Amino acid sequence: AAILRANSINELVSSLQRPRRIMLMVKAGAPVDALLEQLTRVLESGDIIIDGGNSHFRDTQRRAEMLTAKGLHYLGVGVSGGEAG
Repeated sequence: AAILRANSINELVSSLQRPRRIMLMVKAGAPVDALLEQLTRVLESGDIIIDGGNSHFRDTQRRAEMLTAKGLHYLGVGVSGGEAG
């Protein structure tokens, strides 16, 4: 697997093969929701989002339900220290 750099959400998504696998490492809370809102506009059914931040489990459950309804897969796999390491 490769790590890709992109200057926009559209550039990122168009550079990935399906099913797309995108790992998020952003601050828990509203920043995750804002990024998910952008991603759901361009991702397609079967794509996978992995949240590596330290999101609260209730937020993870809510996001998983919302994204599953859109045909997306969502994994909440918080990394100790979140986006800061």
